Amino acid sequence: MNPNALSMAIPLPAGLQAGWHAALELGYAVVQGRTVPVHRRHQGPLRVQKHFIDAHGQCQHIVVHPPGGMAGGDTLTLDIDLAAGSQVLLTSPGAAKWYDSFARQAGQQLQVRQQSGSLLEWLPQETILFAGSSVRLDNVFRLHGDARLLAGEVICLGRPASGAAFNRGLWQQASELWRDDTLLWCEHSHVPGDSPLL
Repeated sequence: MNPNALSMAIPLPAGLQAGWHAALELGYAVVQGRTVPVHRRHQGPLRVQKHFIDAHGQCQHIVVHPPGGMAGGDTLTLDIDLAAGSQVLLTSPGAAKWYDSFARQAGQQLQVRQQSGSLLEWLPQETILFAGSSVRLDNVFRLHGDARLLAGEVICLGRPASGAAFNRGLWQQASELWRDDTLLWCEHSHVPGDSPLL
């Protein structure tokens, strides 16, 4: 029997239909010339490993999602605050994997606020969207004064090396960059699995 037909014939339990929500709040400030975490709160399986402070006083954190992948209905929320003068590098230990959603949307929301003089390097490992995933990614960066940002993301649609094309599903992404309440950059992507763009 076709596994997709089986998933449609047997409804998921209510607990699985709702998905798994995880949230992480991080706040950083300068203390005695070094950037340190001053606020950390999590809900569900989204954490940071122990921080490392380099020779220049920058705080480096690795954001970890222990289940190793997201499925339909799952949501991740990250809320990050950098106080004036703080310097932070945020990355991930490996690729983020978004599995088949079975017609339920999954998503991630990133909200960043940076005060004047701060520097954020947002450099997660790649994001892999498996065939059948329906994913919405929203990034909003709000910079104040002369705050600086280095942000990079790599999205892999399907797994071509394994012969698994992104032939069904949906990738949606919205990214905004603001400075002092002025929108500097706005990018929106809407790519269904059967898009000619692929």
